[in-house]
Amino acid sequence: MNKIDYNKKMVGQDVVVTESKKEDWFGRVVDILSEEVFLVENKEGKTFKVDMFDVRSLSENEKE
Repeated sequence: MNKIDYNKKMVGQDVVVTESKKEDWFGRVVDILSEEVFLVENKEGKTFKVDMFDVRSLSENEKE
């Protein structure tokens, strides 16, 4: 299994995005663009290209 296929398991998952020098925000992974870039949708429906290392899965307690 290649990295893109492995990362596709994240599609549909709620996550927190923790980009440096920016405020953390919650979103949902909607696609995998490359081995290291996820497409994440925020609560307003806007999508952003996000480095995979800035994406953190949420535990059941953290989900809103």
